Amino acid sequence: MPGYLKPVRLHPDARAELQDSVSFYRERGGERLAMQFKRRVAEGLRAIAENPERFRPDPELPEARRFRLQQFPFSLIYIHRPEHIWIVAVAHGSRRPGYWKQRL
Repeated sequence: MPGYLKPVRLHPDARAELQDSVSFYRERGGERLAMQFKRRVAEGLRAIAENPERFRPDPELPEARRFRLQQFPFSLIYIHRPEHIWIVAVAHGSRRPGYWKQRL
């Protein structure tokens, strides 16, 4: 169905990771950098909602998929459920690999 966006929900810990990362970029690079990060996350959430099967499964956990943000070293880790997209992590690319797996 063209134009259909599947609902997206964030795990509470993913929401906290997003807020922490926005704060980090605001403190280190100012409001402009924080807004760029938020914009990239929003673009990722929209792309996932438009076509959840488009992005590749995690090699270790095929039920989880990964969208890599442009410009920032983060990925949105998600599960495509029948009724919605479940974002389980806003994960930094080089910190604590796989820590989010417990959230599945």
